[in-house]
Amino acid sequence: MTVDILKEPLRLRTIWSHVTDPAVVLDSAVSVVGEKGAASGFLIAPQIVVTAEHVMQGMEASAKFVKYGQPEIALVRHCLLYPYDDIAVVLLDRVIHAPCAVISESATLERGSPVAMPNVRPLGDSEEEALLWAQTQRHQDAIKEGSLELKIDNYSAVLQEEQVGLKGRFNVFSCACAEGNSGAAIFDARTNKVISVACIEGDVTEESGEPKPSVLGLEAGRLYEITQEATVYFEQKYGVA
Repeated sequence: MTVDILKEPLRLRTIWSHVTDPAVVLDSAVSVVGEKGAASGFLIAPQIVVTAEHVMQGMEASAKFVKYGQPEIALVRHCLLYPYDDIAVVLLDRVIHAPCAVISESATLERGSPVAMPNVRPLGDSEEEALLWAQTQRHQDAIKEGSLELKIDNYSAVLQEEQVGLKGRFNVFSCACAEGNSGAAIFDARTNKVISVACIEGDVTEESGEPKPSVLGLEAGRLYEITQEATVYFEQKYGVA
C-alpha cells in the first residue's frame, strides 16, 4: 500500500489553517516529553493539542510540547482528561506555528481502509536529549502506514499500569506502534482527517494465524465530540480557540 505523504513541512501556505492535504499527517504532529517519558500528540488549533489520557495522567505539571524544526517549548496551561476514552485535550501556554489537523465528525471506514500515523516519538536517555531529538531529528519511517482491522462497538478493558478503565467504541488499526507513539493521530489516508488517537499497542491475528502489530484507538465520532466540547470550554474560559 502506498500513501502519498509529504515528509517535510510545507513552508508556502497559511500555517494557521486547518488543512487536509497529505502533509498535515506529519505537519500537525508534536512530541510530548515529561517526567514519565516521551509520547506524541497533534494540533487541532494553534494552542490546543490532543494526546492520550494515559500520557498526561500525572504529568500535567512536567509535560513539554515541541515541534520539529522549532526551538520553542510549550507548557500546559490547562488539561482536560477523558479517562474512559483515553483522550486528553491540552491548552498550551503559547501558540505553536504549524498546520492544524481536522477531526472527522464520523468515520465510514471498512476493514482494510488505509490509515496513516505520524511517528514523532522522541528518542534519548534523558528529558533534555529527548527534547533536542524531537526538535532536530526525524525517524526514517516518519509516517507509519496501516489499515483498519477491527471495529469494537462495546470495548471494555483496564490499562494495568495506570488502572484506567476504557469503555465505548474503539477501532483496531494495523500500525506498528512503539513506546512514544501513544497519543499520535491516526488519519484516514483517503481524506487526511483524524479518525482516532493511538492508545494501546498490541497484535491482531491474521487469517494465517500470524500476529500483526496493531494499535487500539477511540472511534471518530466520540473523538470529535470530545474535542468540540473541550474547544468550547477553552474558548469560554480563556478566549482561546
